[in-house]
Amino acid sequence: MGCVYNHAIILKGFLKWCVTRDLVAVDPLRKVKLRKPVRERKWSPPVDAIEQILAAAAQPLADRLAVLAFTGMRSGECQRLECGQMDLAGNWIHIVSRADDPTKTRRSRKGAYSPASSAGDRAGGKNRTALPVWHP
Repeated sequence: MGCVYNHAIILKGFLKWCVTRDLVAVDPLRKVKLRKPVRERKWSPPVDAIEQILAAAAQPLADRLAVLAFTGMRSGECQRLECGQMDLAGNWIHIVSRADDPTKTRRSRKGAYSPASSAGDRAGGKNRTALPVWHP
């Protein structure tokens, strides 16, 4: 439904533009009111299912999966993660889109990270000092 809404918004804008330039006499959609469609909730696995996957995964895959699962980061963003993009004191990961290596959305953003939610902390009970970083 979102695609129809987006196309209708574009069409309404185009028709307004046409009226201002006297390309059409009357905007046929001037009285049409559009309501933004309700976004559907996307399914995500429950935390206990993630815990089972992380418990069954070998290292370093378990650490990588934990970062992906608990930050919402895409796998490509995680692969491009560099040490300077991690604020361990503030529990933030800065996901940076670079001109030579852009993210999917081409936008930089911050993702929250809690060291207590990492696989190593739960399994071994140790205090983590760094997030797992790797390059392909």
